[in-house]
Amino acid sequence: MEYYQALYDYQAATATNLTLIQGETVLVLEKAGNGWWNGEASRGTGWFPESYVGKRVRAAPATQ
Repeated sequence: MEYYQALYDYQAATATNLTLIQGETVLVLEKAGNGWWNGEASRGTGWFPESYVGKRVRAAPATQ
């Protein structure tokens, strides 16, 4: 499982889709080979287009 960030808003078209809000974090649970991914965000769990998210980049830890 990996964390991604929503690049765009996506309005769920069916009960099995996941609505995304730009900037929110999405935990990707499954990557189907058809361009749709299953994930979990603040509104629940469901399918969304993979092109609507980008890999979340974590900042490097600060050095002292």
